[in-house]
Amino acid sequence: MKVGKKLFPYPTLNNAELINSYTDSHYSLKFDTVQEENSIVLKNIHIDIENISIERFLKEGRARAVVIIECSQTIYRKIIQIDTTSMDIEIPLSDLNGQVEISSFIYAVTNIKEYNSEYFIEDYRDYSFDIGKYNILAIDDGYRINVIHEDKKDKKISSIFSVIPNSNQSIEEGIEVSPEKDKIVIIIPYKYYGSYDNMRFNDNFMNIFFGLLAIPALANCLQTIKDNFENYSDDLEEVVFNYNWFNSVLNRYKIIHNRDMTSDDFKEMDSLLFAQELLDYGSSKALGDLKNLLWEDNADDLY
Repeated sequence: MKVGKKLFPYPTLNNAELINSYTDSHYSLKFDTVQEENSIVLKNIHIDIENISIERFLKEGRARAVVIIECSQTIYRKIIQIDTTSMDIEIPLSDLNGQVEISSFIYAVTNIKEYNSEYFIEDYRDYSFDIGKYNILAIDDGYRINVIHEDKKDKKISSIFSVIPNSNQSIEEGIEVSPEKDKIVIIIPYKYYGSYDNMRFNDNFMNIFFGLLAIPALANCLQTIKDNFENYSDDLEEVVFNYNWFNSVLNRYKIIHNRDMTSDDFKEMDSLLFAQELLDYGSSKALGDLKNLLWEDNADDLY
């Protein structure tokens, strides 16, 4: 559960310095990630805290620290109590897929009246606060990890596309592209969708599909992300968080180049050439497929 930049009507100890309400204090979630054959293990997970007041609440049982593990793709959500002592948490791989968010906070388990701390920042120092039961006291928005199942690493990148007919039947020409969370949606005019639907399960037309629809759509989406890369903090994981399909792009790149793609790789590459590479140069291969299909049709006319 990411709190983000949410502000509270009372001071909170936040790992993000810009919105931290304390001085000479810190709070963070610590762990190492190990991917086993059938599980993800969060090893040595614990909190690291330096704040006399909140530490006292924890020792007195007036507050509790938890870690929240969430995976939107599988709708997995687990809240586990932790403390300053290291422990291991094992999660079945079957419960996770794609982006997994791991965060932590400390919350009050009883009402805390007239709370004041000498470590409040100046804006709060002269005030006391009534902290309600379940109110959050400390926050670390934590980490995102990427879980890839071994049997999905070589999954065809073509699965990132979804082709649908335009619901506006008055639009007779023009193809639209919409990068959604899970897939790149290609919207084709309603009158042409029947032709596409009849051909999409025929492998002979796969390169033609790539050349006409998939490669231009992917190139368009990649270029849009590149043009706005600073909005993702120049971080490929941030792109994956916004677009699950981009995970397949990274996986395909690793298969082709035998290494992970870096932010610099992404910023420097030509989007159209990269899209062709990812889709096995379907554009040029489509020309050969069209020639073969035309030859077969002409050969049939000879008999």
